[in-house]
Parts: sequence; structure tokens; C-alpha cells
Amino acid sequence: MVQNKLSQQKQAILPKNEQENAVVEGHTTKKRLLKRELCVLLEKLDVNNLPPIVQAATVSSQPLALKKVQKQAAGPVTPKQLEQARQLSMVQLIRDFDGDDVDEFLRFCTERMAGGACDSIPQLTIQQAETDLWHELRIGRITASRVREAARCTMLNGSLTSKIMGHSSGFSMAMKRGTDLEGHVLAELRKQYPELRDTGLILDPACPWMGASPDGICDEFVLEIKCPYTKKTHECYVDVAKLSPKYFSQIQLQMHVTHRKKALLAVAALDFEETKQVTQLWIAYDKAYVDDVMEEAYEFWRKAIFKALLRKRNSKK
Repeated sequence: MVQNKLSQQKQAILPKNEQENAVVEGHTTKKRLLKRELCVLLEKLDVNNLPPIVQAATVSSQPLALKKVQKQAAGPVTPKQLEQARQLSMVQLIRDFDGDDVDEFLRFCTERMAGGACDSIPQLTIQQAETDLWHELRIGRITASRVREAARCTMLNGSLTSKIMGHSSGFSMAMKRGTDLEGHVLAELRKQYPELRDTGLILDPACPWMGASPDGICDEFVLEIKCPYTKKTHECYVDVAKLSPKYFSQIQLQMHVTHRKKALLAVAALDFEETKQVTQLWIAYDKAYVDDVMEEAYEFWRKAIFKALLRKRNSKK
């Protein structure tokens, strides 16, 4: 008690700046001691020796992760097949085309792509985004996932044009969950529809400026898989009335390019990793809707993308 009073009296007669330094030094010392105690506690902590209840809580807090299923082509891919497929890229087609008339260019593309020239592309690009060829053939083409955006876009030299011309659009956690779970969802659906098979990019000579990459296909329908990341998004997917125009257009254009009359929209449950539950919704082909969307999207392609392809060709000369 006497010692504390002497210490306080001694501090009181110190200059103000020295008093402040003394307080700071005291706090610093306390922090060092606290850190030392925490280090000791952490060294002694062993998760394996925790009580069973605590261990269970620790394990259950970690969501189950499923390993991505790799898609495999039906047979070996030869360099000749790859080279022939690359000749159908929009970048190569515009280089081979002598002129700048959009209608003549599309007729030129249709002739090059006809006669079964596109038949091997779905297998050559079966791994989709992990395949260089998949990216090459999408450049300069409006794909089903972007057709709604293209139909509404008025900015001819903006971000959408950049993305269609091959610039990366980024990668989100929601996209990661989709790519990780897609193969597992397809495996569950194959129990009911054994004829379902993987596919890559599908091109149609009748509309060479477009393309589609369904998540699966069979003789009767195309498959689109969605693996929502949030409850709100899941609720929008499992009700066709709430399905956004972007995804409705995507599925309609997949049917158009693949010449199918119906599509299966498969929506993975938020806890699919544990339950394997998938909601199935059937969507019929709507020709009138597709005609309207394609007409608007083509105008964007003609004014923005075709001009970008011409600039790309001319810059190489």
C-alpha cells in the first residue's frame, strides 16, 4: 500500500510527457504478457483431445465438399481434329473471308460449317471452360448464356463486346459451386435418364454467329444445371414464373441451337452435398419468343461484334 502511494507520488511529480510514456510502457508490457499467455494456451490446445461434443460441433461446422467430376471425351483427340475445328473459329473465318459485307460473311460461314464440319466440336470441347478450343470457338459468337444481354445491349463498344471478343469476365464463388457440383448432379439425373450424356460447345451452320454449351444432352431434350449459392437464388430457379429472362433465354436458345423441343432445368438443393436432392423443371421450346430474342441479339452482333471482328482482322494485316 505504501509502495503504491510512493509510486503514484513519484509519477505525479514527473513531467507530463514522461507520465504519458510511462502509461504507454505499462500497456505494452501487459500486451506482451497477454500474448505470451495466449501462445502457451494455444500450444497446449489439441483438437483431438477435445470433449466429444466440442469435436462434433467443430466437424459439423465445416460444409461437405465434393470433388469436381472431370468430363472425358468419347475417344482420343487428334491434332488434325483440333486444327480442323479451329478453322471454324470466327477469328479464322473472318481472316479467310475477303470482304466486309455482313450477309456475305454469314453465308461464307454457313458454307464452311456445313456438311458435318461441326459434328466433332461437342466432343472436342467436352470439358468446356477447361478447353482452349472451347474459348477460341466462342470468340465472336453470342452464346446462349449471353443472348438476353445482347438483345438488350445498346453499348456497342462496351463490356459485353469485350467479353464476347474473348476478354475474361471473372469467376465467383457461385460459379465455383456450379462447376464443382455439375458432374455430381448429372450423375444423379442419369439414374433416371441413363441416355443423358456430356457435351461441349454446339454450333449450328444455320446461325453461325451463335453457340450453346448445355450441361447435358440426349435425343429428346437438353439439360441445364443450376447450383444456387443462396436461398433467394434457389427460390427463383425452382419456380419457372420467377426464372429470370436471362436464364429463360439461355435455355430457349440451347433448344434452338440443338434442335430440341424441350429442356430439363435441374436445380441442386442448397444442401445437395449431403442430400443429393435435385428439383426438376421442364421447359417447352417457344419459337415466337426465340425469334424475337434472336432478332434483337443479331442486331447487336451485326453492329458490334462483326465490326469488332473486322477490326481484329485489319489489325493483323
